[in-house]
Amino acid sequence: MSFSDLAEERYMDCFIIDISIGKYIEEARANGNNDTIYFPTEVYQWMKSSNATFKQTTVAKETSRFTNFDSLKQILVPVHMPNHWGLVVVDMANMNIYFDDGLTSVVPPTVLPAIKELLHMLAEMHPSHPTLQTQFWKHCTLANMSNYTNKQLPQTQVW
Repeated sequence: MSFSDLAEERYMDCFIIDISIGKYIEEARANGNNDTIYFPTEVYQWMKSSNATFKQTTVAKETSRFTNFDSLKQILVPVHMPNHWGLVVVDMANMNIYFDDGLTSVVPPTVLPAIKELLHMLAEMHPSHPTLQTQFWKHCTLANMSNYTNKQLPQTQVW
């Protein structure tokens, strides 16, 4: 089953995205794969808030179901763009950030600062987890995944 089966030609809203990816994560955990954190579509609204306590509380609540940060391999964050959706994948093992929307679009300018802030907040909550310490990500890169295999990804410096 694909997203097109779910929505046919209708607009896919944040509810469909969150439920679909949430079910995927739930099924993966039931099969013993508890290595992914998923932030829902409203994450960018949270990150726009000037209330640091709100942001920290919300991120802590979203990650509370994830208990073993030593097994964390990836963080998934959907991105809404005009007329379609994309996905940011934070690859913790390789310390890379990837973006894909299927249309080779440019990453929206608000995405990277929000992802970076999320990672910093997670590092503050879990200071003993080495991969969350992004100051050690010397080669943190962003690549558009649309037209490439993992071995062919072009790299662009993020920070």
